[in-house]
Amino acid sequence: MPARDGACASDMWESTFVRSYKNLSDHDFELLVAELLGADEGRVYEAFARGADGGVDVRSLGPDGCLDVVQCKHMEGSTFPQIRSKARVEATKLRKLDPQPNRYRFVTTHSLTPGNKTELRKLLSPWIASDDEIIGAEDLELLLNRHVAVERNHVKLWISNFALLDRVLHSATWVRSERMLEEIAETLPRFVDTGAYGVASDRLHSEKVLVLSGPPGIGKTTIARMLVADAVSKGYEPIEISEDIEEAHSVLEESRLQVFIYDDFLGATFLHNRLTKNEDKRLATFMRRCRRSKNTLFILTTREHILQQARSWYEELDRLDLPLSRLLIELRSYSRRERGLILYNHLFHNQELTKPQKRSMLRNAGYLEVVDHPNYNPRIIEYTTANYSAAPQGTSTLDFALWNLDHPERIWQHAFTQQLDDDCRDLVLILSSIPSAITVSRLHPVFDAVVAERGRRPPQGALRQALRVLDDSFTRASNRWAHEPEIEIANPSVSDFAASWLRENTTDARQLLDGAIYFEQLEWLEAQVVRASKTVTLQEALERAFMRTFDAGPPTWWFDRAPSAPLGRYGEARLLFIRRVRRRAPSVGSELFNEWWKEQMKLAVELWRTTGAHDLASALTLARALLEDEQLSSDEQSAITAAAMAADSTSDWSLVVSVIADSPSLFDEDARAFSARFREWAEDRLSNSIEEVSDLEELYELEAAAESLGVPITSHLWSSAYDDISNRPNDEVPQGENSIRPRIEVEDATDGELRRLFSRLGE
Repeated sequence: MPARDGACASDMWESTFVRSYKNLSDHDFELLVAELLGADEGRVYEAFARGADGGVDVRSLGPDGCLDVVQCKHMEGSTFPQIRSKARVEATKLRKLDPQPNRYRFVTTHSLTPGNKTELRKLLSPWIASDDEIIGAEDLELLLNRHVAVERNHVKLWISNFALLDRVLHSATWVRSERMLEEIAETLPRFVDTGAYGVASDRLHSEKVLVLSGPPGIGKTTIARMLVADAVSKGYEPIEISEDIEEAHSVLEESRLQVFIYDDFLGATFLHNRLTKNEDKRLATFMRRCRRSKNTLFILTTREHILQQARSWYEELDRLDLPLSRLLIELRSYSRRERGLILYNHLFHNQELTKPQKRSMLRNAGYLEVVDHPNYNPRIIEYTTANYSAAPQGTSTLDFALWNLDHPERIWQHAFTQQLDDDCRDLVLILSSIPSAITVSRLHPVFDAVVAERGRRPPQGALRQALRVLDDSFTRASNRWAHEPEIEIANPSVSDFAASWLRENTTDARQLLDGAIYFEQLEWLEAQVVRASKTVTLQEALERAFMRTFDAGPPTWWFDRAPSAPLGRYGEARLLFIRRVRRRAPSVGSELFNEWWKEQMKLAVELWRTTGAHDLASALTLARALLEDEQLSSDEQSAITAAAMAADSTSDWSLVVSVIADSPSLFDEDARAFSARFREWAEDRLSNSIEEVSDLEELYELEAAAESLGVPITSHLWSSAYDDISNRPNDEVPQGENSIRPRIEVEDATDGELRRLFSRLGE
């Protein structure tokens, strides 16, 4: 660590202050002791060498073969008789230890009197010969005061102790950020330090601006708050940005030491500001001000997927010469070791779970099933350990954890029914029915429609308030393609839960169908809800929704419906979907709906005959299906033939060729007519529009279509096209300075390492 940390921390502690180790797990404490003794003696100590059951927590093997063993007992808050009892157990283990240690020490977080040390020495004799080989809390204080850098390496230790002392000595400093201090204290015990804190601290002080990015639950916010606490220890005033960057501009004083934190700065909470206030430009400007000031630090956090989509922000940083590659630290996805430590910390620090309940994780090495589960997520682990009291009677902690991981959607039920109001619940159901991210402006009308179906009139701003409540739990926001922020369900398990809820609550399902304004909603509702329920009420609501939404544009902003075109851009695909639904439920279909269907097919025939299909693949599939049902009229057959003849891409012609091979009776023209049309099109493409052939794969596809139709195309056209495509320059774009760097993988934990870690629960 840099010297600046040591100078500050050594002045911070008063002589009467004794550090607390309550936020450390026993494994954390062993790592601390190994580094502390190594720094004091100038040698390397191994932590976690054999596991707790062998009597060795920390050891050092010298070049002369001398074995130095250290036993660590993290027993803060325990009584001396409990410490004494543990020492007796260790003495029994020591007798069996092979090889025997040349030196043995006993370290505990408990405060010891000289008499206590003498009593422990006698219990551990002959391995311990003098009282100074018994290290208690006061001895640890002296060691930590001598080796401040070691303490800084163990961020959970120094942050918790600094915050406790500073709150007493300089409480006024924390007035604006009291909530931040409370949240540090709450999350710190379960935090797993992957080494990112030290890197982040150095980067922040060198660059003045730091952006922390990573997946949900990886610890971005915790690290950011720890960095703020570190800055406060150096005299900085903490300022938490809660609305938009304008409040930071208004309080920035470059003559004062100030540290700003902007948590989830690209998230949904500030949607309105980014839509209306050029937030990206003002944010980049503030970052530049911080970089130029010697007294200002600025910490930002964002979720990984949002950062990668915020292209407009990248451009603004480029314009102001702010190199993202130097400001950004990406926190990796969880390694197997980190998964294990997260689970272990949640168990170790949970005071509600009994020892037998924690030990259930050891059954058949069940912790490995949890750590390696494909649905592993720290939030599921937190839910399991915090809500075990709600598990069915007789269910073990292991079984409860595995059940939650196997059925993550069930975790949402309690929050959905007990913690959300009507607007939030409706929004979860609506977003589950929409297959992709949707902008707030396109979400608003469907929210209003569903709420109206419910018979409610929510106040102005209800949607935005609901988004604030749901953000980063049920939903997440992104800034894709620099258009406007979009909202989507945060996790597929939320949609799974919503589908289950709607199947059991058909009134909610009907009202969602009657309030739907996008056709794409119906695809999800039919597959996940209507098909399973098989109720006439929902089938009828679905038919009404088909007619109401058929001409609607999609919920995604980047595809706009072709203006005034028959059927629109999506007509064939939607007709094909409706036809499949009608086949699954042939008994349902009102006279009004049947007449509407006939009218849409007339529009399709007119489109195919005059201009060709918008979506040839869907049109051909629909026509083939109607032919199989003996429902394809001669007029429709003639129209689909005309649409096929109008094919104008390699992929479309490949599709036509495959249909001719599989269903030759679909067309009212023979293969010779298609061959002549294809030859005309292909020779024009190869002679005059070769730039539209994207690559050699497409050229080979075109050649295969020609062979299938028996179309002879002169060899010089093929060879010329091949040479043209082969000689094109490589379009690969080099990775620029502002690109996001790939993650670096590290060697991961073995089953044996995890077994030794979790075996501590069996003590």
